[in-house]
Amino acid sequence: MAGSGVQDVLEAENAQWLEEQERIIDELGRALRAESQTLSEDDETLSQAVHRAVQHYHDFTKTAASAQRQRNFVAWPAVSAVERVFMWMGSLQRPSTAFQLLYALIGHQIQAELEALLELGTAMDVRPASLASLSALQLSQLNDLQTSTIKEEDRIERETAKCQQSLTDQPFNFSGEFTRAPALRSSDEGGSSSSTTQENSALGQKIAALQELHMQADALRQSAFDKLLELLHTSYQKGQFLLASAKLQVALRRLGRSNVPPFPRGL
Repeated sequence: MAGSGVQDVLEAENAQWLEEQERIIDELGRALRAESQTLSEDDETLSQAVHRAVQHYHDFTKTAASAQRQRNFVAWPAVSAVERVFMWMGSLQRPSTAFQLLYALIGHQIQAELEALLELGTAMDVRPASLASLSALQLSQLNDLQTSTIKEEDRIERETAKCQQSLTDQPFNFSGEFTRAPALRSSDEGGSSSSTTQENSALGQKIAALQELHMQADALRQSAFDKLLELLHTSYQKGQFLLASAKLQVALRRLGRSNVPPFPRGL
């Protein structure tokens, strides 16, 4: 019964998250369409929609990071196998995925506006500045930010690998228990208790180190997201990116909960 109760709570959290994401998609979509159809420079509605989308992302990642620490790295017990495949360090996708998504959007937007230009024979100056209009300086800054983000991802992964590979540094008894090295054994009667304490301490240090790396990963994900948005100068550009990001998360969630064919045997 207790297990069923926890699962019910997790399912409720999932449903609430999905509902909120769909609301954000709808709100951002309507605000972007309205902005693209008006000659007014007033984008207060779009700015508010962008602010709510960013705040939802911040709240969500903060809650997920807290849950991950409380549940011993398992912050997403209700997610599907498909979503887990694309997770990085126990949470959302790699921070650098945001840049790949942005570059894909830029390419798509340039193609769409070029086709419109060729069809109409003239540029539509009244359109808001989209992702296709990013300056050379913005693109250079995005490239620098992406490069530094990937370097930090690599560092976290190297440190994580070291921590994982050091698991057997603490001598392992093949009966299924971690034991002290023979040189550290005590001849007194309290030796067994002391050994257990040292074993727990050594493993505890490894777990603490992994938890710290997961926290660094969460911080990098948040920092890269915020800095990327800062480099997008208009609410329209921010809205385009946030809309695509929300759609990606919802698409993964729906795909994972649909009847996905199993992987072939041997893979």
